[in-house]
Amino acid sequence: MRTRTSHWTQHGRPRVTEHKAIAEGVMIAGLVLCGLLAARPELLLLAVPFTLHLTIGLALGPTDRGPLVLAHDVTPPRILEGEEVDVEMTLEWRGRGRAIAVIEDPSGIADHVRTGDVWRVGLIDHDRPLHLRYRAQLPRGRYAVAHIRVALANLLGFVTWRGEVPCQCQAIALPQIEQLGGITFTPRRSLVRSGTVRARRGGPGIEFFQSRSYLPGDDLRRLNWKALARWDRLVINEHEEERAADVFVVLDVRLIAYEKHRLPEPLFDASARAAASVTDYALRQGHSVGLLLYGEKLDWILPGSGQRHAERLLTALARAQPATSHVFADLAHLPARFLSRGCQIVFVSPLLTHDAEALAALRGRGYAVMALIPDPLSLTEETPQGDPTLDLARRIGYLDRQVLLWDLNAGGVRPLVWDVRAPLAPQARAAWRRPW
Repeated sequence: MRTRTSHWTQHGRPRVTEHKAIAEGVMIAGLVLCGLLAARPELLLLAVPFTLHLTIGLALGPTDRGPLVLAHDVTPPRILEGEEVDVEMTLEWRGRGRAIAVIEDPSGIADHVRTGDVWRVGLIDHDRPLHLRYRAQLPRGRYAVAHIRVALANLLGFVTWRGEVPCQCQAIALPQIEQLGGITFTPRRSLVRSGTVRARRGGPGIEFFQSRSYLPGDDLRRLNWKALARWDRLVINEHEEERAADVFVVLDVRLIAYEKHRLPEPLFDASARAAASVTDYALRQGHSVGLLLYGEKLDWILPGSGQRHAERLLTALARAQPATSHVFADLAHLPARFLSRGCQIVFVSPLLTHDAEALAALRGRGYAVMALIPDPLSLTEETPQGDPTLDLARRIGYLDRQVLLWDLNAGGVRPLVWDVRAPLAPQARAAWRRPW
């Protein structure tokens, strides 16, 4: 359990609540004025209890409230999207006397509360802190808690303070990861370490590559005994060497690519989950994986491997949100110079019609390009019977998607369109079994 504590002190006198103090002051002044003008002493006597109430209420206000100590805890701080977190806050008041406190959590975590309340009212003093607990189910994203709203008042409600107590706490909901399989990367260049990419050269591997004459120092276990028996000379079998490669996963965060569809948020969440699944699959294959969030600015992570690098990639995908940028509204400005030469590019996006040309240009520069396309038509509801307009719109969208796929295939980019309502892993495995 992590506890973040913030100390905050406000010096000087608390301010008087305007509404209640002013209302009673106007009432007292009115009774006194009416009593003097009408020469009615009973009106003057009627103003006495209100005067005492206002005087005592102002006198009970503390002149030195003392520091507020806030302990804010989110458990666990890192979860997968759809899981629940427990939020607990404890407010201590180290001033004199007793007060009524109101504590409220205005952070984004409170927007997804499942059980409990995001605010609490109660008495607070030096020995009695105020506790707030609730449970929230978080979608993908990064939630930072910057401050907590606090209000203090005395028992009569006259003297009060309202403000924000700063705190530093956050929760991260990482995207869900599917165990992909069967996807084959075909980069033009490979790294000098073992992996799963065929290097098109002889070396240690599984698949047969070629045969050559025996040279002194070759491993005798690779002798081709059938060739020796047939030709009476020593022949060595060579296997195709398998190496690792640089894999860049590019997640499209252009708002224009998602807002034209009916449900942009589920479509973008599906794209983020697909990008996380591809990065996990590539890391498990031994590749060096980089990430680029394209659409708002050049937000990228250089290729790497290992558990810490995987955490950096997932954290970046958790905070990714669609954004608008006039500079990067087109894929033609994709910074290819930051990508490794001959690497594998996996572009995750619903794609616009004119994006196929930009991806084909990357293919022409020597990159191996793969496109994972969430099907926006899978999120639309079935066409009601007797509504030809909606049926025509679906048919036009389907034809537009088929033209895009044809352009991608013609440009040498392998596309994969999947139904976002179903898991990606079986659809990807079935798609790679079919000939391209």
